[in-house]
Amino acid sequence: MVDIHFDMFDSLFRKDSFSRDWLSSGPPEEWVDFFNKYNKISRNPFSLSYKLGNDLDYLTTHITLQLSRVIESRINDQFSKDCDHIPVPILASSVSACFSGLVISWFTRFQSIDPKTIAGYIHRLIKNIFRVT
Repeated sequence: MVDIHFDMFDSLFRKDSFSRDWLSSGPPEEWVDFFNKYNKISRNPFSLSYKLGNDLDYLTTHITLQLSRVIESRINDQFSKDCDHIPVPILASSVSACFSGLVISWFTRFQSIDPKTIAGYIHRLIKNIFRVT
């Protein structure tokens, strides 16, 4: 279950546009597409937790770790010289936690926020994480 997320993360945080995405004024189109796709699927938090049961915490933790590894790889490829005062693994974990935490919050608490808006909020938060590094 964790491994199937790699391709999704790879497309959400594309290697060829990773650094450019943080300079843009809006979220990457891949993010908006991601949120639009999941907006069409039932976002009932109980159905996911009911289906996964005791595995939910394990999966959430490991999916976030996998996302962090993808982001760390992208940072090392494109920003390694610019992140000297914050270790890259810490930076990647921060970005990953921000992204995954807000995706989960969108599913469970902020369902009324439209996909483009939530993608924009997350983009601005992560953009500011990169800005301070």
